[in-house]
Amino acid sequence: ASEALAVAEKSGNRYDRLCAHYQMGMPLIAQGRYSESVMHLDRCMQLYDPAAHAKKANASDVNRGVAAHNFKCLALAYQGYLARALNVSETGLELALGSRHPVNIANAQLTHMMVLDQRREFDRVLEQANVAIDHAAQIGLPFYLAVATIFKAWSQVRLDDEDPSLIEAEQAHAALRTAASGVLDAELHLRFAESLLSLNRLSEALKETDAGLECAQTQGQHCFFPELYRVRAEILLARDGTTAQAAEAYFQQALEIARQQEARIFELRAAMGLARLWQTQGDSARAQALLAPVFDWFSEGLETSDLIQARALLAELAEPNRR
Repeated sequence: ASEALAVAEKSGNRYDRLCAHYQMGMPLIAQGRYSESVMHLDRCMQLYDPAAHAKKANASDVNRGVAAHNFKCLALAYQGYLARALNVSETGLELALGSRHPVNIANAQLTHMMVLDQRREFDRVLEQANVAIDHAAQIGLPFYLAVATIFKAWSQVRLDDEDPSLIEAEQAHAALRTAASGVLDAELHLRFAESLLSLNRLSEALKETDAGLECAQTQGQHCFFPELYRVRAEILLARDGTTAQAAEAYFQQALEIARQQEARIFELRAAMGLARLWQTQGDSARAQALLAPVFDWFSEGLETSDLIQARALLAELAEPNRR
């Protein structure tokens, strides 16, 4: 992508430049370099001229001027800009539907679903997953069908559905591995780990975090490290109270990497997990000192589940100090 961008900038061709900026934006998200990714995706959108580029773009695999919205919204969500992420996601979905480009629509549906997931709006994740499944099945897009199927099961688990269809989701994940796509593999292991944790299938959940961490390392998908370490800590605490020290170490790893990446939503979740652990150990003051500045950073998305939980936890932590 870097080489393509250098050639495009040298040639001055506007369409080549927007394509190269788009190609730069995607791997930077995977590496957890969100601010750089947003810069390239913004440049892609600025260079895109629908009158000049839409016909050429729609004849290719994807309209990058439209799809840049789909990936920018993910970077914004991971950075903690949950309202902006939703706005960009909705705009990208509207543009994709207007383009009538099947892959653009599938991309937009998938990333919109992932933004809703980061906002913890699982009812809307389920709704969007069903829409994405219908589209992918109708057009014949097995990758998008499999990913949407997995997110459907994940949202069902989080909504306490009696039939989360994990078997169907596991079959979909196996199909992706057979195709050797690798794309989103680390995140899908993460979703399975969280689902299994919710169902108290803890040994299986730990194996999924192992697989996710291996994928993230091998494929350079560093953006998933904070969440994988956080979930591994949660699993250890659920399995055995004597593993608190190991769990704390994983929470700390999640925090450190999230801070390096400026991934505020992942930092908040890790801080909440560690704060809850310290609270159970009778150290509410230390827990409050950790969580409060992380929570105070947020200026949007305050109505979302993670922020509501963080606010409630801070109120609990402050209570002992008032006595």
